[in-house]
Amino acid sequence: MNSFHRETDFRLNEILLSVVAISVWLWIGHDGRLHWDEPGYLYTAVYVPWQQILYEGFEPSNITGFNVSRLGHLAIIKCIAALFGPGIALINAVAAVYLIFLMALAVAGYFILRLLMPNAKGLGRATIISLFAPMTVFLAFKTCPDLPALLFSGLSCLFLLLSLERRSWFKWFLLSAIFLALTGLTKHVHAWMYISLSGTLLLFGRYRCSFRQALFRVTAIGMTALLIFGITLFVLRIPISQFLGFMVVASKVNEPILAKLLKLVLTYGLFLLVLPLAWLNPNRKWKWFMIAWFGLATVPFLIILSRLEVRYLTLSAVPLSGLVWLALDSLNSWANYFPNRSRQLMWTVAMVSAVIVAILVQPLTEHELRIDQFASTIQTIQADAEEQEFSVLIPWEYADFHYLRVAYPDLNVFSVHENSDLSPEKLADWKHFQNKYYGERVLHTLDDINALPGLKYYVGYGATFSIENLRQMLEYLPASDLRQEISAKVQSMSPLRHMEKSWMWNHPSVELQVFRRVGHYQIFRVDLLPYS
Repeated sequence: MNSFHRETDFRLNEILLSVVAISVWLWIGHDGRLHWDEPGYLYTAVYVPWQQILYEGFEPSNITGFNVSRLGHLAIIKCIAALFGPGIALINAVAAVYLIFLMALAVAGYFILRLLMPNAKGLGRATIISLFAPMTVFLAFKTCPDLPALLFSGLSCLFLLLSLERRSWFKWFLLSAIFLALTGLTKHVHAWMYISLSGTLLLFGRYRCSFRQALFRVTAIGMTALLIFGITLFVLRIPISQFLGFMVVASKVNEPILAKLLKLVLTYGLFLLVLPLAWLNPNRKWKWFMIAWFGLATVPFLIILSRLEVRYLTLSAVPLSGLVWLALDSLNSWANYFPNRSRQLMWTVAMVSAVIVAILVQPLTEHELRIDQFASTIQTIQADAEEQEFSVLIPWEYADFHYLRVAYPDLNVFSVHENSDLSPEKLADWKHFQNKYYGERVLHTLDDINALPGLKYYVGYGATFSIENLRQMLEYLPASDLRQEISAKVQSMSPLRHMEKSWMWNHPSVELQVFRRVGHYQIFRVDLLPYS
């Protein structure tokens, strides 16, 4: 009876610690940051019909095939938008659904590890700890296509393993193929999770059937998924060239390998330390499998992609959890040599350090919008205007204008963005795109501005968020030659000054009076000077 109570207390403690850990994780992840692509997806799903997405080339990113290659993602948001309509409630609903996708991926990852390492104890704890990797915290409360694509790919991997483990394998085979096809229709690069697991399985033979059967099922699942994928594109009349064409754009930006390695460090943070700890684990069977899977899921993106984003490295989330378990197992075997209080202190320091690193990394990740700061900005403008009518002029279309149109559908928000980086021909095409899809919401001339009733406010920001955040963080470092050297390199970076991306900026007949700064955003009052 006493042993039963001790076991029950242990389980209750485990549950309590899990609840506390997940609560802290949610608190860290709920930071209001959105990746630069998210507002475009939200706007497309809310305001643009399928006809224009599939056949008329609605691409606010100006990249051919970009929206078409995220059909599953747009379909999910369109379903949610049908229930909520545009507004803050819609954005919160999408974020909540996609957060559930991320948690479901963690659960699927746990069951994948359970199938791969059936005798391992503490996999649930390792899975929860791995949630604190900066890359996973980054995805929390995001509305990126990566989240459903990761879940679909994770489920495809889970059903692949079940098809290799079970005698009645066909239903798992079919489910794996269906979810792999859904991955391709949502964000096809995330099918690499399935490919990397399949390669590792065939190399290390962690399955009950014969190698020939495993090779057949792995290949047949991929071919069936491609067949479903191809039939879907054929029915929708989408050329495969259009579906894959946007990938050419990414190859035009070449990052040095040092920049990629820096992103790798920011992506994993202290969790890179689990690699040497897992390496020292005596269980060769499991450690080589997880190290190989982690390498196959990560290294190709460092080599092949000319421009690396944190989101692509989330394909290693499940093998990272396995490596965390191996690292914990190594530490547990060594912990017996230390007093109990010392072990508790080490665990506390390790967890607090992981949380602090995750918090510090988030401001440096890829984001271009702050929901909380934008809400305060609009509230500040409303308070200043009082009962008067007012309009908000936005110099950056891709993120800010799209977000405000979705979050505040009744707000008088207008784009004054001019893409001056384009050639004259492409600039004319861009203006035609603006007029066709945004209509009266785009203002091109002073007469357009003058025709707006009431007060006018111009809202933008002066530097890319991650660069500005890094500059502010460096100010807290003690003065030293190293700090000055790092600060000089950061200052030499070329941030996108979005508030200058408008024909109104430096226009001789436009006077922009600095009114207020809210976080990253700057608010200007707009006055038009006499002009001929």
